[in-house]
Amino acid sequence: YVLSYNYTDSNGNAASTVTRTVTVVDTTAPVLTITGDQNISHEAGLAYTDANATWSDFIDGSGTVTAIGSVDTNVLGSYVLNYDYTDSNGNAASTVTRTVIVVDTTRPEITLNGSANLAHQAGLAYEDANARWTDFIDGSGTINATGTVNTDVIGIYLLSYDYTDSSGNTAISKSRTVTIFDSDNPIILLNGDQNITHSAGQDYHDENATWVDAVDGNGTVVATGTVNVNTLGSFTLSYDYTDSNGNVASTVTRTVTVVDTTAPVLTITGGQNISHEAGLVYSDANATWSDFIDGSGMVTASGGLDINTPGDYVLSYNYTDSNLSLIH
Repeated sequence: YVLSYNYTDSNGNAASTVTRTVTVVDTTAPVLTITGDQNISHEAGLAYTDANATWSDFIDGSGTVTAIGSVDTNVLGSYVLNYDYTDSNGNAASTVTRTVIVVDTTRPEITLNGSANLAHQAGLAYEDANARWTDFIDGSGTINATGTVNTDVIGIYLLSYDYTDSSGNTAISKSRTVTIFDSDNPIILLNGDQNITHSAGQDYHDENATWVDAVDGNGTVVATGTVNVNTLGSFTLSYDYTDSNGNVASTVTRTVTVVDTTAPVLTITGGQNISHEAGLVYSDANATWSDFIDGSGMVTASGGLDINTPGDYVLSYNYTDSNLSLIH
């Protein structure tokens, strides 16, 4: 920048101008400030998001600096992140750093395979389903139970499952209760209604039944017996189950009553609207009926027409099946 100096005296005499040159330079380095703590303890396995740093400079203003370096949250240890900035005039800020220490203070977790409470039939070999541990650092694995089950003695047995990870974190212990007992008879439960009214001629699909047993669990019972949908009447279906120890469930039954409530179907033979020449003999093509139970046949028209008198004549066709379902 050039500054000028001038002066003219009271008689109008002007002095020679003199000047000064001022050169403004930027030699000041920008300043870096870490956002957040300089030393951080971070839990292993959790995603790490850095808070970064900010820079400020007399000339350039301010902004954000992203860290140089990375943090592997799956590996325990110390990680150093660097923050650098050089302003538009080439002045470099002093590097600042952040140390992130990945630590493992989280307990591993234990998950039981199977139920926490088991009822087991005496005399049958018991195979424990064990448990599974999972840990951010160590991964996962299987835990064998501590304790035993004597299947020859009725009673309650407690099995325990424990695990400590490589960082010394102890999981919350889990346990399973195994009750050895002599089972009662299984129970059969119908799926659907015990008494069913079913329309003749339509396929019948039984909903079967379900058996439930303290030792064997549960499953499906298929009906014993058949339903003839082409024959009106009542049909009895039976459901039985014997468990693995020979205990027999009480038989349950379902009654399916096949009824005919479907009207037969009439189909006119030929056109429904006919133009007939006067004076010519008229022979009607009649109609046919079909029915799930009765089968099929011919229906003769009700009504008549005078071939010598032009006009409109209506012929009717009616049929009632053997179960008194009417169609016309």
